[in-house]
Amino acid sequence: HGYSDQVRQDLFDQGLENILILKHSTFSEDIEVMRAILLVLSLIFQPVPPMRLAEFEGLLPILSAALHSSDVLTISYAATAWAHLFTGDDAGKILALDSSIAPTLVQLMMHSAIEVVHPALTAVGMVISGDD
Repeated sequence: HGYSDQVRQDLFDQGLENILILKHSTFSEDIEVMRAILLVLSLIFQPVPPMRLAEFEGLLPILSAALHSSDVLTISYAATAWAHLFTGDDAGKILALDSSIAPTLVQLMMHSAIEVVHPALTAVGMVISGDD
């Protein structure tokens, strides 16, 4: 069920965003590390309170890049994180759409693996739904 706002804030106060960015840049070729980073992001983004969205902008390039991976689980985890980011208030959708990720998610709906199609469909559906 995701992290409470306080726990999420505590993690970021401890430097979680910088650690994830550093690990991504250091281990971007290690598929297991990438999957772990994306899983953490997916959990953090369940859903993000609107006033906190700006804190996560530095992590969006990691999510964007992961959608272009050749690894099905990496793409799936990234699409799931985007779907969670789109959940709830329109502020999350606006922030994420400013990253121009929507066309990529639509393309992923045609992927051959259901592990990719399902979270891509969910993310696109969350964008289309507007404010919950």
